[in-house]
Amino acid sequence: MYFWGHNKPIATMCAGIDFLRRLLGNEVLRREYETLTPASYCCDTKRNIFYTPAFRMTRSLYD
Repeated sequence: MYFWGHNKPIATMCAGIDFLRRLLGNEVLRREYETLTPASYCCDTKRNIFYTPAFRMTRSLYD
């Protein structure tokens, strides 16, 4: 919570979004998440949060 409290960037990938949602609320990047591909990312500039689904949306670690 140090990063959140000091407005530092928070970056996560794959299932990390689930942990952030438990801490910050279920609506964190909810709308943005729906249009992501494994190679893309989204951000919430107001909260300074960055996320990529990476291999969460594919069955291949290569993708």
